[in-house]
Amino acid sequence: SANLTTIAQAPVTNSVKIGDTETPVNSLIVTATSANTNLVLDANVEILDATGATRRVKVTPSPTCAIPSGTANISVRVTDGGGQFSTAVFAVEVQSGAPDVQNTGDVGTLANVPITNSFTLVDLNTPSAELVISHTNSTITNVLANSGISISGSTLNRTIVMTPESGASGGTIVSVGASDGDCSDTNSFLFMAVPQAGVIAYDSFDHYADGPLTTQVGGGVWLNNTDTAGAIQIESNALRLNPAAAEEFVRIPLLGRGSYNETNSLPLYAAMKVKLLNLPSQTVPTANTHIGNFSGPGSPGAQRTRIFASNDGAEPGSYRLGISSSASTPNAYFATNLSPNVSYTVVTYYNPTNGVARLWVDPSTESDTFVEATDAQTASIHFYAFRQRTTASDALIDDLVVATSFNDALLIASGTSNFRLRS
Repeated sequence: SANLTTIAQAPVTNSVKIGDTETPVNSLIVTATSANTNLVLDANVEILDATGATRRVKVTPSPTCAIPSGTANISVRVTDGGGQFSTAVFAVEVQSGAPDVQNTGDVGTLANVPITNSFTLVDLNTPSAELVISHTNSTITNVLANSGISISGSTLNRTIVMTPESGASGGTIVSVGASDGDCSDTNSFLFMAVPQAGVIAYDSFDHYADGPLTTQVGGGVWLNNTDTAGAIQIESNALRLNPAAAEEFVRIPLLGRGSYNETNSLPLYAAMKVKLLNLPSQTVPTANTHIGNFSGPGSPGAQRTRIFASNDGAEPGSYRLGISSSASTPNAYFATNLSPNVSYTVVTYYNPTNGVARLWVDPSTESDTFVEATDAQTASIHFYAFRQRTTASDALIDDLVVATSFNDALLIASGTSNFRLRS
């Protein structure tokens, strides 16, 4: 008997030859079982012939969508009149008969500008023209409304057009689902409307309700990296890093994130408004008590251009911001004394090729005074991240911009502050 290949719900038939030196062939008992009942139930392995030296075995994969593909080994047992038996095994490879939505990559566009994405539908059971787009969904509808999503095409290749809400910038997760009437599949991707070209991540935090960022209000745009999911909160249109709450490490994907690596000289800039609600609790920051950083793939991933708040070297009632390229504590400080409950525009720089990390506070141009970390370490960068630690600073973050040029980052982040939680 040969091994067979089929698709879900489609029966196949194999033939086995039997014989015995003592028992007549028509008196031999033939049974069959499946070693993978998730794919093929024993009841769906049938012996079609009751007599003869060749018996046909019909195998019908289960009509299941939960386990769409795999291999089932079918054991065929032949038993003679004396109870002696012999077993032969053949494999049935079951390929998915469910639709598969493929190739929905992340997309970014300028605010108010529609963008087109493409995807492919694969279904071995159903002609492509009969596949139904069962749903489209946007998790943050005040960035991209569901009514702003349209799909065209009737072949394997489909087109999706997305038009952001008027004047809206930010990210949302778009899901596309397809059904063949029995099974369905959904694929999701990041959609981001940005205020200007060169911006690869943007969040004003204005379009969220108050609540846990990664588990409720963030719409899947912000991802829990480590620690307690949902610990970081949105409060009055700002991201709150609260040391009185549980710890969490969150991050947002960068558009084109496969391009920022050790062999690509493209630099990265992150700009944001930072407002400490009180002085740091530690004079010298302990390990990994940074506020934000560029982040690599994996969990937790490489952490580069870490931002720290510290009383170290600051005047009484003031604090300073420090950085490292990779180290878990700061090794360079921006000299200016900063005050609690005042919003500052903070810009950081990281070059994945040489590991250089820099920090500016309230700059006007890239040539303004900055501080450079002393521990340059290279890494690939896929995300920007914020960290909430019980021993770190109580801070509000607003108007995050990640861009490939200083001006693109600064022009957005240095606009009118959206802080409204505290005066």
